[in-house]
Amino acid sequence: MTDQQKIDAMYKQQAEAEAAYQAEMEAMYQAEKEILYDDVPNITAENNIEFSTEIPETVFEELNRSTSEKTADISQEYVKDTTEKTFDIDQDEKETDNSDKKSEIPTFDLEHSDIEELVDDEEDIKKIRKVADEFTQDILTGKRYTSLSDINSDILKMVEAENLAELIKQEETDYTNNSDIMNVLFELADDHENAEAQNIIGVCFATGKNVSISEKDAVSYFERAAEQGHSGAARNLAILLENSKDGDKSKIAELYKQAADNGDKYALNNLGVCYMSGDGVKKNQKEAIRCFEKAAKTGDDYAIVNLADCYYVGNGIKRDPAKAFRLYLQAADKGNAEGMRSAAECYFEGNGTKQDINKAVSYLKKAAELGDVKAQQRYNELSEKITLKKHNEVSAETTPKKSKLSSILERGKQTAENDLKNSEKSKTISAENNKSR
Repeated sequence: MTDQQKIDAMYKQQAEAEAAYQAEMEAMYQAEKEILYDDVPNITAENNIEFSTEIPETVFEELNRSTSEKTADISQEYVKDTTEKTFDIDQDEKETDNSDKKSEIPTFDLEHSDIEELVDDEEDIKKIRKVADEFTQDILTGKRYTSLSDINSDILKMVEAENLAELIKQEETDYTNNSDIMNVLFELADDHENAEAQNIIGVCFATGKNVSISEKDAVSYFERAAEQGHSGAARNLAILLENSKDGDKSKIAELYKQAADNGDKYALNNLGVCYMSGDGVKKNQKEAIRCFEKAAKTGDDYAIVNLADCYYVGNGIKRDPAKAFRLYLQAADKGNAEGMRSAAECYFEGNGTKQDINKAVSYLKKAAELGDVKAQQRYNELSEKITLKKHNEVSAETTPKKSKLSSILERGKQTAENDLKNSEKSKTISAENNKSR
């Protein structure tokens, strides 16, 4: 066979290959036509596409544009969903006591299958371990009462209602129902050295109830009442000094002990924290446990949580996660947000109880709704993870047909380009052979 015949045969073979390729692409196009019409907006049944060695770039542009638009729509939908279903956390609230604050948030329902996948990979396990470590560190600091408004709420309500008869049991002055309550209290406190009245006025100065806030005056009235053995005043003075950050720790512990000896549950709890951390007293974990146990028997939820913490890590007592968990539940039943969050961590870890992610999320949500900032942060992390998971699932459902079509078009384009290169190469060989003749 001559060189010319070889070249002619090559051209013929090339032409047959191109014809076969076009036939194959036409068949694939027909098979995928419905997909193309559904997912590429501007291509309709009237727009017949000729598959040749050059596939129109507009097809790829339309395909990419459609995919981008749908992905953007999905992202916007789920970003909106996440925004609506997470807790707003005020930066200032992180450094304050929010035990009495509640967050109004829409319900975020986590399906069982979603929740189970929260701990299905190594990264999630690491995150849970990190939270557990932070939880343990938080345990070691102890929970103490710091808000005078909270623990003296009954007094403040009676002052608000001007219920003097309930505030002062001893009638040491003449007053009528129309008497100004603060004038009567000052008369009792200053002229009659009534310890109860002195404690009430101290609370008013400390919280700004009916008078301007004055720490100096609050300290003065609390001290006068405490000197007469008023346990509430001694405890209030200790808290006020402790909140000032520059108070004498030894004096604070002594005041807590004075009130605790008279059975004040708030003082018992805070004295236990002093013994646990060594603030103002020699560190004594066993004495701390005794204080927590005594206060817990009165139903004090802070003391119950602190006692549970000790059992959880074995702080001053034999470690017993199961007992710690039961105490956390007891505090949670009393409405204590920290008890709820701690119970949630036990359920997450399976520590002290059987692991139950559903119950963990349930307790975490309750704590978050009560204003517990750490619970809100944790809950938001979980809700964002679930939202992302659902986003990815929806994205996967909308893209398979596009991926298949895109693969077909890309394959066709690549084959056509290769055929074109081979054709150009053949022509070059032919030209060089003719030239050599």
